[in-house]
Amino acid sequence: MFVLAQDAAGGLGSLSSLLPILLVGAVFWFLVIRPQRTRQKERETMLSALSIGSEVVTIGGLFGEVEAMDDNWVDLLVGEDVVLRFARSAIGRIATDEDRESIEAFASGESTAVTAADDQDEALVDWEDEELVDWDDADTADDATPSDGERADN
Repeated sequence: MFVLAQDAAGGLGSLSSLLPILLVGAVFWFLVIRPQRTRQKERETMLSALSIGSEVVTIGGLFGEVEAMDDNWVDLLVGEDVVLRFARSAIGRIATDEDRESIEAFASGESTAVTAADDQDEALVDWEDEELVDWDDADTADDATPSDGERADN
């Protein structure tokens, strides 16, 4: 009889040692796997709802109108007579009204977006203030050669 009581207590002890593992698994399921499956189903629904004429934004941020499509590819009209082919999985989302307003503002010149030319001019100004090191005019041979941690550009 004493042996049966120990077996029952031992069975309960092994269950209590598995409880933390089961709890971590349940938390992982509700915080990671379940939301990911929901997002995946929403994405599949969005991709299946694509039709010719839909305005979309690619995962790279390119805005265009669907001109043609099949199961794997989507042809987007991105400019006047400019059609680009993308993998269907490269479609990020259906364009929203906010996307359209942003594109229209940029096209009309009302956008406050910074252009690459603006960035380049700013970078040139920053470089004018910096002191550059001339390796040929270094005082010693040790200064002229890169240290062990530096890589020489050949």
